[in-house]
Amino acid sequence: MGETWRAAAACLRAAGVGEEDANAELLLLHLLGVGKAELLRDWREPFPEGRRAEWDALLARKAAGEPAQYIVGGQSFYGRWFRVRPGVLIPRPETELLAEAVLAAAGELGGEGAALTALDIG
Repeated sequence: MGETWRAAAACLRAAGVGEEDANAELLLLHLLGVGKAELLRDWREPFPEGRRAEWDALLARKAAGEPAQYIVGGQSFYGRWFRVRPGVLIPRPETELLAEAVLAAAGELGGEGAALTALDIG
């Protein structure tokens, strides 16, 4: 598995994809249907050759510039999983930080249960 991940990251790097290590890991976790702990456990195991064509297709999509979140079908945001596909904005980590700041400010303004008015533009 580790060799497959390294080769995928190198392929994505050569294609000019940013965050190639994280993207290769996300696609590998998706393909195998496992969590990071299971991937680390099986790091030295061979890649299942019966999944090679599917793996190559995932890498080709990412190398062509398709967002990994569209490929895997979702993105985590604030502890919840959201389905995303083309035409749907992908939740960003910095937006999660903004949500935390708003919730903290709301707590400072009036405590729990206080009315909060917010406007999201964009």
